Formats: sequence, C-alpha cells, structure tokens
Amino acid sequence: MAILILQHVEGDHPGLLGEMLQSYHLPYQVVKVDAEPLPDRLDYEALIVLGGPQSAADNQTPSILQEKALIGEALARDIPYLGLCLGGQLLAAVCGAEISQGTVTEIGFYEVQLTEEGLRDPLFCAFPDRSHQVFHWHHDTFELPAGAVLLERGATVASQSFRYGARAYGFQYHMELTAAMVPNWLDVHPEREQALRLLGEGYQRIRDGLPTRYPLYARHTALLFDNFLTICGLRTQDEHK
Repeated sequence: MAILILQHVEGDHPGLLGEMLQSYHLPYQVVKVDAEPLPDRLDYEALIVLGGPQSAADNQTPSILQEKALIGEALARDIPYLGLCLGGQLLAAVCGAEISQGTVTEIGFYEVQLTEEGLRDPLFCAFPDRSHQVFHWHHDTFELPAGAVLLERGATVASQSFRYGARAYGFQYHMELTAAMVPNWLDVHPEREQALRLLGEGYQRIRDGLPTRYPLYARHTALLFDNFLTICGLRTQDEHK
C-alpha cells in the first residue's frame, strides 16, 4: 500500500483526499484507530492522520501512544507525513511542543495567511495568493515545535500549519471534507450543541456560506494535496496540469 491513513471517528473519513487518491489510482489503506490494530512498522510511502476528539496531550491511551510512535518513525525515516487537526496536534506533540486543551475554539470556514516560508515551501507550490481557505472544528491547539517552520498564520490561532524536518506537515485545520461532509457535520457532529451555544447565529452562517466558500476550499485543498503527493514522489508537477 502506498499511503496509510489513520481514522479516529466514523464521520471524519478520508473524504476528498480518498476521492483524489482513487481518481489517481493510488493505493491507500485506512485503519480505524478505535477498532483495528495499528501496524507495527510503517511499510508505506506516506502517513496521513485525520482529526478526532482525542487529545494529543494524552500519554496514557495505548492507541494514541502507538500513533505517536508511528509518527516518530515517519520522522526518523523521512516518510512524508500529513497531519490534519488532531493529526497536526499529534505531530506537534511528538516534536516536543505544548498542546493546549480546550482553550481556543475555531469552527467553520476561515482564511489563513501564508508566511514567507510558506510561499517558498513546495507544499504550497502554485498557490494563487497568500490567503488560503480552510475549515476548522477544534478546541485544542499547539505551540510551534522548536525547529519547525511556520507556514501559515491565523487571526485566532497563530500556528495554522508547519513543517518539521523535510517532509512532515502539521495542520490545525481539516483538508478532507467533501461537499456532503460539511452539512453532515453541522447536523450530527457530537459537539453540535456546544457549537450552537458558542456560535449562535454564526452556526447557520457556516451553512449559508457553503455555496461560495466550499468551492474555493476544495480548489485550495486539491492543489495542496497534489503538492503533497508530489513531495511523496507519487505524482509529478506535469500531472497536475
């Protein structure tokens, strides 16, 4: 299998990323962390870790410890890594950064800004401008690990994405959402009632903004993921065109 994807909850599956991999005929394996054993060794060309309600600060739960060990192996062996939301927080934790629990809430579509380092990073090759449309749903966040390169900043949470080493990337946001996943999250997310209390009318505005904001999100995500696959050696720039 070319890519290993770790999934933490049923509603947050590979989504858009899985659809892209299928369209490119690139093999991948999804392991549901709460129901299946994790591999003992990374015999894959890349590792992707999705979001979930678990805490990256957890140093007791066996599955979280196993995930951290696999991320450490990816770093040690220069296996490309893509961590989304919880996956980004886990990378930060493995790299020695502090995880802040329940301190900052971001839910919905946001714009984050590429840093100078982000503009030069191959992950953001051919991005149309410095502004990047993303989707958030998180209460925890991370400090930038020592030695990491900050790639994007946000108005609410400063550290939005970073690179550690040559090919390990951590994100505070989600990249995997299809057009169907966003309204589904808004309807059945396990933290829906909490979000409604926090956002009030802003919760409905997320749904209202779907027709205009999701297409840009999808375009940005497709470009970013194409670039990641190029970094993995699984695609070429010519194939993007």
